[in-house]
Amino acid sequence: MSQPSFFDVPRARNSIRNGKLRRDPEESFAAARSLSDEYVTHLQGLIVATLRISGPLTDEELVERIRDYYDDAPPSDSSIRTRRAEVAREGLITRAGTSETTRGRACALWRAV
Repeated sequence: MSQPSFFDVPRARNSIRNGKLRRDPEESFAAARSLSDEYVTHLQGLIVATLRISGPLTDEELVERIRDYYDDAPPSDSSIRTRRAEVAREGLITRAGTSETTRGRACALWRAV
């Protein structure tokens, strides 16, 4: 029997469980559970406040401003984008149009509601 090729292997389903993809390793679930509610709430509030003060920003610009706020151990870019998506789902921020990344690709602009 021959080994299946890459294209013969069925793709993982992208079902969501507890905010993470079901196919993510257990370490991803543990990392998600380890975030304190205070940290998430603080970072979410910081994102909304930054957008209120600065006006519409791209994710790149938002990450840069948020990371500048911290003296030590700033949150990761991914964490900032995740919290941005959460406050967008809550209706605290909304898309304000489109812009370009530093590499010239189209991206969303975000603004506080």
